Amino acid sequence: MYIKVLILSFFASMFLLPMTVYAQTNIVYDFVDEAEIDVTDKQTTFITTARVNLRQAPGTDSNRLVLVDTNSIVEVLDFRDGVWFFVSYNGQQGYMYAQFLIEQQNDYTPEVQTSVTTSVAPTVTTSIATFITTAHVNLRPTPSTDGERILLVNAGRRVEILDFGDGEWFAVEYNGRQGYMSADFLRELPQPGEVGYVEKIEWSSMRNILPQNTPFTVIDVRTGLSYQMISFSHGNHADVVPATAADTEIFRQTFGGRWDWQPRPVIVLVGDHTVAASINGMPHGGSGGGVSNGMNGHVCLHFLGSRTHNGNRSHERDHQNAIAEAFNTASRW
Repeated sequence: MYIKVLILSFFASMFLLPMTVYAQTNIVYDFVDEAEIDVTDKQTTFITTARVNLRQAPGTDSNRLVLVDTNSIVEVLDFRDGVWFFVSYNGQQGYMYAQFLIEQQNDYTPEVQTSVTTSVAPTVTTSIATFITTAHVNLRPTPSTDGERILLVNAGRRVEILDFGDGEWFAVEYNGRQGYMSADFLRELPQPGEVGYVEKIEWSSMRNILPQNTPFTVIDVRTGLSYQMISFSHGNHADVVPATAADTEIFRQTFGGRWDWQPRPVIVLVGDHTVAASINGMPHGGSGGGVSNGMNGHVCLHFLGSRTHNGNRSHERDHQNAIAEAFNTASRW
């Protein structure tokens, strides 16, 4: 009897298997159809605002399919959770971090475009200065908090100043979009040749200046990319982590999209100080502070006279050489 039951179960499973596969296949196709319906009323053509990875799955731990250049056009197939978009780029489909995608200019309504064009001094067509955002700040169509927000710009992003206005609201351009930003959240960047603008500060003093558990801006000298870091330990040097997953993505891009021990010259903006520094790009040890940023571990930020934990003199020299490069070039972006 037991053998008969097994035989009957086997034939039943062989009969039902195709039906199960067919049902599962239909579920997949239904999901795709629903995703397309969900985005029919949304802008689906976006532009990359930085070099960004196209990944197999929605996460920084997922394999990279291709590194996409800045100002590349991608088609958004599914907005998903708003953090990772499912996109198509040059025939390849995958996921991109939404932070590095911006809608095409023609997605604006005529009312918004007219407001921005009228409000921003029409005689100014080129930048008169380059500033950086010191906090998350709104780009608005009018110089007032009553103006409807065009977009939210993250801390540590560069904007071009078109007009200083009344000194409280600046007319700016960010990624091709013009509007107004509160001057309270903008800071001028050092200009090429102004080496004295950047300071060299000994680590013995810098450890008291650099905040702990508070985001600050770091600018990569060689690429001009900027991101936010958080310091959680001040030993022989500063142990730091990216403030967000978006900052992790930018930070990794400065190292060519990989993790790397080789130090890079950077500028640190903290308080009224613009300080030459050096940072390595290899996560290790604990992440510190429980920051959710998609990176497993922390990296080391060095200043003048700082040391490694293991006494590696060669690596210390590399960091000090990178600090010198940051100071001497001051601003190459």
